[in-house]
Amino acid sequence: MVHASQTKAKLADSLKDLMKKTPFRKITIQNVTDHCGLNRQTF
Repeated sequence: MVHASQTKAKLADSLKDLMKKTPFRKITIQNVTDHCGLNRQTF
């Protein structure tokens, strides 16, 4: 379960970081997963 928590934290941190530069409506799941270095299928 620790791994899942770490993954969720990475995704959340990436989204927060992207929202500083990009409007929320323009952010895609692919943007978030690319930003944190995870595979799209992880989401």
